[in-house]
Amino acid sequence: DYYLVPKLGERLMAVAAKIFNTRAIEINVALKFIGSALLFLILYGWLLEMFSLKTVALISPLFVMLGINLLNPADLLRLGLLKTSVDSFLPYTRPISPLISSIFLFSGLWGIYRLIYNKTNLKTAVTLGILVGLSLYEYIFTWTFMVVVLGLYFLYFLLLYWCPDV
Repeated sequence: DYYLVPKLGERLMAVAAKIFNTRAIEINVALKFIGSALLFLILYGWLLEMFSLKTVALISPLFVMLGINLLNPADLLRLGLLKTSVDSFLPYTRPISPLISSIFLFSGLWGIYRLIYNKTNLKTAVTLGILVGLSLYEYIFTWTFMVVVLGLYFLYFLLLYWCPDV
């Protein structure tokens, strides 16, 4: 049954609660802040490396994390009236999904970017392999997306190997 429903996020929160000798709800509240900051830093580092523009690297994570709310006029109106609801505002404050799965996704995409542009070493490649492997136990769609991107990259290398003049 464990393979049918990945529960790595829940297990990570339970381990953190055991380590810090606290309840899972307190870890949940702390992860809302720490996880969002970590996701912001991952996106900032990846986008700064990709575009070399600090303004893009600072603004883009905000659009990723607040994008759903920024695109919906009804949410903007409710925010302006200070009448937001817990279930519709700021989906990235839900720690298990999408927060932890997004940390895995964007860390993996950053590793794939480094792999593609030869900015990698053995440590980065092993870390990418571990991230891709663990993402299977976090969220199946995150794993599927990263495996497809790596598969397309592999097909690109096969094409270069078979047809070097392309």
